Amino acid sequence: MMDETTDITSRSLCAVVVTNLDFRLCLKVKEMDRCDASSLQKLLEETLLEYEIDWQQITNFVTDGARACVSLGRRLNEQYAIQHTLCAAHLLHLISQKLMESFPNINGLCKLVRVFFKRGIQAGRKKRWRSQNITDISLPSKTRWGTWLKCVSDVFMRRKNLLTFITKEETSETANQMIKCLTNEGSIQDLRFIEYFSRLFTPLIDGIQERQLRKDTLNRWRNIETWLFKMSGKDYAKIINLSVNSGTMGKIMDFLNKIRRYKPRWEDANRIIYTHFLLMP
Repeated sequence: MMDETTDITSRSLCAVVVTNLDFRLCLKVKEMDRCDASSLQKLLEETLLEYEIDWQQITNFVTDGARACVSLGRRLNEQYAIQHTLCAAHLLHLISQKLMESFPNINGLCKLVRVFFKRGIQAGRKKRWRSQNITDISLPSKTRWGTWLKCVSDVFMRRKNLLTFITKEETSETANQMIKCLTNEGSIQDLRFIEYFSRLFTPLIDGIQERQLRKDTLNRWRNIETWLFKMSGKDYAKIINLSVNSGTMGKIMDFLNKIRRYKPRWEDANRIIYTHFLLMP
């Protein structure tokens, strides 16, 4: 029997919500230890203060996420046996507790999400439909909150052609797959992704190490992060024009060697990070 730790539908629904979140807020979500009222309140207050994200933006992505879940639920309940797929609604409800004054109707949207999920469960039990893509999910989480965190990771990895975290069973193969973010002829989008990944990478190091990430692979990713932040504006422009069209680790090391030739300067790092962070989609 599928549950929220293995059902791809559950993860997909959460992913829909994640794609509606502000990137900076998602980074904060990824760093949270647990999902409860106090943690959520702290998350919102700190993020609002640090990044000047207004309440209207938060209400917008919550409501957009809820509507997307409702729409997705309508389609999926005819194809999958949906078991315990309240993860997205659960998160939306927790956030809505802090948004009630700004958007009093969010609970109505959450209820709609639950209604469609329930219909999907009933349809699945009646016709015994099962997802055929369970094998696509790795590192199953043990809790509803863990499922949410996994979706946060999956969305940010897969939206830039990364597939999944490195696991004990697929270390070397996935290490090469991870580098596929640099397959578009060294376009600016590729380098923005390295910047994305650099920002996302630091808080994930501990978790990845727990999954027995190979030390040499981890060091290489740290090198990418290090040299990115050393680049000056002029050096950054040169790197954009480099052709990085292979997904192998060897090509990545060649890429790093080319960066070193430009003798990037530390003092320009903050300006580069800030400028290109604002340009990210």
